[in-house]
Amino acid sequence: MNLDLREFDSFPAEYEVEFEADNADFGIPGVAFGNMMAIKMSIQRIEGEYYCLGNVMVPVEEECSRCLEIFDTEGGPCRRQQRRGC
Repeated sequence: MNLDLREFDSFPAEYEVEFEADNADFGIPGVAFGNMMAIKMSIQRIEGEYYCLGNVMVPVEEECSRCLEIFDTEGGPCRRQQRRGC
């Protein structure tokens, strides 16, 4: 994703975007991005320089390093780990 900061007319500016996360773009082994990715940021321009502060929110699925079960990180540890530890 590229954002042309020159397109903003005044600062500080707020920017929000939501789009479908593509696992191929990130290439993190053992991690799959699910659903929609949301980016929210505040942009400031001071003496010709841009400063951005924001958050990226995306649900992810990971492989448990012990049992290799896929689990959603929003739900906490894998089911085996929740029951008895793996």
